[in-house]
Amino acid sequence: MLPSFGRISLLLQDSYEKVHNGDLIDAETGELRPSIDVVRKLSETQMRLAASTGLTPLSLRLFAKEKCVDLAGAFAEIEYAEELNGENTE
Repeated sequence: MLPSFGRISLLLQDSYEKVHNGDLIDAETGELRPSIDVVRKLSETQMRLAASTGLTPLSLRLFAKEKCVDLAGAFAEIEYAEELNGENTE
């Protein structure tokens, strides 16, 4: 999903720049350009993918509250405990 999120993000940025630098109203019809709707759809897709991959501000706040674990230290403690209990068969 991350590659899709990246592609959508790049497409959204390029599309937004194109719409932002041009007229919002079509000179012939007098209505909003259809490309504005494309940018909206890309934005919605980006938001859905961000939520699915945990890349939302809420997700980041939840991850910030997680306790970090020292894996090397944890394995060393397990190995030490096994040595004390005579379980190390190496």
